Amino acid sequence: FDINSFDGKYFSATALSKEIGISAKDLSYKIEKLKWIEKKGDEWVLTALDKRKGAQMKKGQYGDYIAYPQTIIKELT
Repeated sequence: FDINSFDGKYFSATALSKEIGISAKDLSYKIEKLKWIEKKGDEWVLTALDKRKGAQMKKGQYGDYIAYPQTIIKELT
């Protein structure tokens, strides 16, 4: 996966969980088990593996969040 050539849609964890039909909590658990994210204090942070998948940190209205490319949906379903 070459993130530099990706120009598709990104999803927040909440939007991604709705897209694949599971709760945001279950999605976070699943992604953590895959070692794509890890908890540091009260925050989720990207691991090197998640960055290779194309996820990135974005600034939102309520603070920073992880944005996932639509390409990972097939890996989570």
